[in-house]
Amino acid sequence: RSGALGFALFVLNPIDMSCAIAAAMNLRLSTVEPTSQIVSVVIFSLVSVTSVAVPVALLLIKKDEATEPLQKIRTWIATNTHLLNVGLLVLIAAMQISKGVQGL
Repeated sequence: RSGALGFALFVLNPIDMSCAIAAAMNLRLSTVEPTSQIVSVVIFSLVSVTSVAVPVALLLIKKDEATEPLQKIRTWIATNTHLLNVGLLVLIAAMQISKGVQGL
């Protein structure tokens, strides 16, 4: 159930989906070798997984001691989601502008 919920949240969140689509398009349209593309996909996947893997690992290692710091981080993220989305969109825009300027 957790996997299905996570997948549904990813698909229904336009920020996450647009980031994944932009990364896939940049990779597909690039002129790098297939080996480099595979390495890029692996790195992208590992970075994507860290947002889930790090808190889970922290909880498994520290158990009850991890509850309070994780709750504080969760509260901060929940109250500042708009800032995180703006930051991500600015990053995507900067990357696209950079690609556009390089294409001139």
